[in-house]
Amino acid sequence: MEAHPITRGGPIEAQTITNEAVSARVRGHQIRTIAYWASTILVTSEMVAGSLWALLQIEFNRAQLRHLGYPLYVDLILGPWKLAGAAAVIVPRFPRLKEWAYAGFFFNFYGAVASHLLRGDGPSRWVYPLFLIALTFVSWALRPADRRLPDAKPSSETCPVDWTIPVAIMLILFVLSCLTIPTGRGGY
Repeated sequence: MEAHPITRGGPIEAQTITNEAVSARVRGHQIRTIAYWASTILVTSEMVAGSLWALLQIEFNRAQLRHLGYPLYVDLILGPWKLAGAAAVIVPRFPRLKEWAYAGFFFNFYGAVASHLLRGDGPSRWVYPLFLIALTFVSWALRPADRRLPDAKPSSETCPVDWTIPVAIMLILFVLSCLTIPTGRGGY
């Protein structure tokens, strides 16, 4: 009788375990794919609608901007980029552009949450954009390999001394920024 290293019960049990493992892996992949597309469609549809509403300057958007203290033309600046970001995330390829689009989604929704919180609004105003931040992360984290940047390999030669110059430059720039703070209400 032939021995099988995978199981104790012989070839039939090994086949059953292998089929179960494959089925579990397939189910996991299907769930991941469904979760990716569901979160991606929800987030991108929000961006497309937000773009359309911004460019048409509908009353809902104008009321939100007035409430938050933003000028109405902010919609005309952000509107086209929301549409471009949604397109970048949905279309195949262009993984670097997708990274930028996901970052833009995060900044957009974070800005909405922060604006409402700083204005003193209750949860009814900031929970939905917070939910959209979560969906953005889900979409980003579950995206398929062909929609990701190739894995960057960390340099084995990096050492703490390599951080000295960038940290020093940041400190110098911070000090210069503090020394050059404008006084008064002058314009450009």
